[in-house]
Amino acid sequence: MNKVICTRCREQFNLRNNVKDKYEVDSLCGNCRHKVNKQKDRSIVTCKRCDRSFELRVTGKEQYKKDGLCGKCRGSLRQTNEYNHVEVVSCSRCNTEFKLQENVVSKYRKDGLCGRCRGRRFFLDNLDKYRKTKFCPDCGKIILITSNFCNSCSQTKKRNHRYKDGSKSYNRFCKDCGKRISTTSSGKCSDCYKKTFVGNGNPNYKFGHYIGNHHCTKKYKKWRSFIYGRDNYTCKMCGKSESGNLNGHHILPQRDFPNLVYEVTNGVTLCRDCHQLTFNKEYDYVSIFLNEEQLSYLEEANKGELHEQY
Repeated sequence: MNKVICTRCREQFNLRNNVKDKYEVDSLCGNCRHKVNKQKDRSIVTCKRCDRSFELRVTGKEQYKKDGLCGKCRGSLRQTNEYNHVEVVSCSRCNTEFKLQENVVSKYRKDGLCGRCRGRRFFLDNLDKYRKTKFCPDCGKIILITSNFCNSCSQTKKRNHRYKDGSKSYNRFCKDCGKRISTTSSGKCSDCYKKTFVGNGNPNYKFGHYIGNHHCTKKYKKWRSFIYGRDNYTCKMCGKSESGNLNGHHILPQRDFPNLVYEVTNGVTLCRDCHQLTFNKEYDYVSIFLNEEQLSYLEEANKGELHEQY
């Protein structure tokens, strides 16, 4: 590499082999050559409106040929009608003034309407094509082809979404007691509807007996904690002692012996897996957990009052 001097900035630089041909033509460094090329692309012109001279870039040559304005004058005039060549005209139908754009000049000369009135007229002229109609089967009114009944006929009798029991939606009474009820009820008042949960209608009714929801009572929690402590928090079938995985099991099922629900001798600690094995098979595991003396004691306790030993 040879050291040479730029004729424009008078700075010394190393001349590489790949730019020797360019230096022989202009004898300039890389920065000066780049600036000179930029100036060649630009030309100095004057604005017709403000008489100010400015450099015209390549990207703005087409706009300058149209209007002969600088960027500031063009931006200030874009908001006015003079630059856009927009005429202010009035509609022959609604008498509203609007700006007439270049793309709709031919349409305005034909009908003299604004865009809103032109669209409305097009809709009315083509109403039969876009809105096909038919007649309501009950009253004969003109309705859309997509609907089955008119608005009034669609809310009568069984077509009404509030129609129940063959009565009007605003005048309904309970079937059992005759009390007036709301429009969204099932045909019975709240008191009569609660009676349906007794017996077979109750979701807790299983195996021919009613099972009360006693698992959340304090008495049941005391019974369960006493059994856990007596069995040292271990399952009597598999020997697991995992916390949170234990259940209190009634040896004699509570559906057949409701008086022994809180009897301590009738309870044993099981894990969840072993407890599921005893479902509907409680009598198969009685001999494993109880002896003859405990069975005789439970028979006596079932006849008399509860024996709470916790």
